[in-house]
Amino acid sequence: METKNQQHRLEKLRRSLHFDSAFYVDPVGRSGGLALWWTSSIDLDVLTFNKNLITAQASLYCGTRNVHLSLLSMCFVYAPHDRLSRAPVWDAIIHRSSRVGPCLVIGDFNLIGELNDKVGGSLNLHHISEFQSFTAAAGLIDIPYSGLKYTWSNQRNESDNIRERIDRALGNIDLFEACPFQSLLHKPLIGSDHAPLIYCSHPSNKKKKSRFRFESMWTTHLECESTIRGSWPIFEVSNQLLGIKQNLSFCASNLTRWSRDTFEDVATRA
Repeated sequence: METKNQQHRLEKLRRSLHFDSAFYVDPVGRSGGLALWWTSSIDLDVLTFNKNLITAQASLYCGTRNVHLSLLSMCFVYAPHDRLSRAPVWDAIIHRSSRVGPCLVIGDFNLIGELNDKVGGSLNLHHISEFQSFTAAAGLIDIPYSGLKYTWSNQRNESDNIRERIDRALGNIDLFEACPFQSLLHKPLIGSDHAPLIYCSHPSNKKKKSRFRFESMWTTHLECESTIRGSWPIFEVSNQLLGIKQNLSFCASNLTRWSRDTFEDVATRA
C-alpha cells in the first residue's frame, strides 16, 4: 500500500492487524512511501524495490485443496504522476511479467485504462493510450472485479467531484491459467481517497447463501398473509430505502422459516 507515514508510525498498526512481517520504503518528505505486510503463512521474498515499485515472489497455492502450483511473481505499484517517471516502472514490470510463470501486478497506476474509468473533469486520451500500450507489451490482463466502480475520488462535492478507476490488479496468462477463479474486490473509500483492493487467488470455501424465491403455492395457505403482515413493517430508520431493504430481508427470512416448517417438500426441493 502507498503510505505517507514513516515506518515507526506504521508498526503499531501492523501489529494490531496481526501481520507478522513487513517491508517498507519510507516516503520522501510528505510524498510517496510504500508498505508491504504479510503473515507467517506466506513464504514471501522481496526481490527489488524503489519508491514506486516493490517486486517479490511467493509460493502460489490455489484451489480448495490448497495445492502448491509454483512461484508467484508479484509487483506492487505506486506509479508516478508524470509520464517520463512512469516509463522505468513500466519497463521493470514488463521484465517481470514476461518471464515464465504466474505474475500478479497490483496497485495504483495513476492512469485510467478506458473512457468509462473516469467521471468528472477532463479526459486525457494519451493516458489511456499509454496504459493500454503498457499492458499489451507486458501481456497483462485486467482481473475482473466486484464492488465499487471507481477506486479514487478527489472527495469534492457535486460538479467538482472527480472519480477514477486507477487502482487495479492485472495478471499474465499464466496466472489466469493457474487461478481461473481468482477475484478482486473494491472496498469502500473510508479514511482515504483510494479504495482498498482485496485480491483472492482461490475461491472461497464458504457456502454461498441461496437466493430467496417466493413460491406461488404459499399463497394457497391461510398463514401466508399473516406471516407477511407480521414481518412488515418492523424497522424504522431515517433512510426509507434502507428501511425497505431491511423489511424485505426480515420478511424473506420469516417466510423461509415458515415454509420450512409448513412445506417440508418445498424446502427439500429448493
